[in-house]
Parts: sequence; structure tokens; C-alpha cells
Amino acid sequence: MASNTKSEFLASMSHELRTPLNAVIGYSDMLLEGSFGEINHHQRRSIGHILASGKHLLEIINDILDLSKVESGKMELFYEDFSVHDVFRNVGNIVSLLAKKKNVSISVSVHPESLCLSADKVRMKQILYNLVSNAIKFSQEGGYVRVDACEKDSMLVFSVSDNGIGISEDDQKRLFTPFTQIHSDTSRHYDGTGLGLSLVKVFVDMHGGDISLKSEAGMGTTFTIRIPLNPNVKID
Repeated sequence: MASNTKSEFLASMSHELRTPLNAVIGYSDMLLEGSFGEINHHQRRSIGHILASGKHLLEIINDILDLSKVESGKMELFYEDFSVHDVFRNVGNIVSLLAKKKNVSISVSVHPESLCLSADKVRMKQILYNLVSNAIKFSQEGGYVRVDACEKDSMLVFSVSDNGIGISEDDQKRLFTPFTQIHSDTSRHYDGTGLGLSLVKVFVDMHGGDISLKSEAGMGTTFTIRIPLNPNVKID
């Protein structure tokens, strides 16, 4: 009962918070576009910070809302057929600015390029976005992030690799626990709520897939995802 009450409270509060936050983001966008008149360089920079902070807070609220849906059993998948290459390219475009700020190079490879998947397109984007943005976040200046995808045994198999700070063996054991942030000694340098990877694990499981990782502290990390190309195909 306590768990259900908590989930309902989180869902309610998330909805209530998103309404004024969308107004903050919307009006910030309009100010930057000059809808209310010209603004100077310092004003533009300050409004840009407001917009970026608002979007970051909205991502956190959306993650909390997703978690509350999962815990209450209300999370559903909506399957559709789509191009894997198009989704990967779209996510790559979204994270390109984040990568550019850290001078991190991103490469995306899908074989064959015509590969299609039957899955929840929104959740697949969320899975990939969380993995790639995390890889960028924990990469060193001038590092790289590589995304590779292929078809194997009626499965979509894709990996997200980086040459960043890596994950110790002890931290790997609690990596997918909600609200848990690893690298506690350096966490002050990285944003995040510790929800991203736990949601990735949930969405992969809901698709009948699995997730694994190889990592070593200081040597980078590789996450590998396996998801059935068709929802009727099960993993042995």
C-alpha cells in the first residue's frame, strides 16, 4: 500500500510540476527567438542557462514519472515497425551538442543499414539516449563514443562503448538500482539522479531482451543490448 501511495504521489507531482516548467521552457524559447524584442549578449546567455536548466529538470521529472508508472504496473509498450538506422541517427543528432562541448567524437554503425525493428520506438530512443549521454558524460575531454548495431539470431544486438572513466566491479553490482549514483567520490562533477540506467534495464526487460556490460575502472565501458527483432521471438 505504501509503495502504491508513493507511486501515485510521484505521478501526481510530476504532472503538476511539468505544467509550470513547460511555461518556463516555452517563454525562454520565445525570448531567445526575439519574439518580445531584441536582447543583448548577456541576456541571451542568461536566458540560455534558464532554458537548459528547465529542459534538464523536465528530463528528471519525466524519469520520475516513468519510474512511478513502472512501480505501479501502468507502464505499457506500444509496438511499431521502424528503421534502426533512423532512430540511431536521430539520437546521435540530439546528443551531438553535448559531445561537442566535451570534444567527444561519436560514431554510429548499423549493419545492414536497412535493419528494421518491431518495438516501442519512444522507449528505444530513451534506451539509446540514456546510454549514449551517459557515455559522453563520463568520457574524458577528447574521448570517443561508439555505437554499433547488427542482426544476430533474430535479435537486434547493439553496443555503446566509450573510453571514459570506467566502472569498478563493486559499482557494477548496484548499477541498475534506482536513485543510485556510482563514482560517489566524484559525483559532484556529474549531473544525474541515478534513474537513467535503471529505466534502461526495465525497458529492455519489457521488450524481452537483456543487457550486459564490460568495464574496468579507468579503461572505459561497453554496454551490450539484445532485443528480439520481432516481439514474438523469445530469448533462449
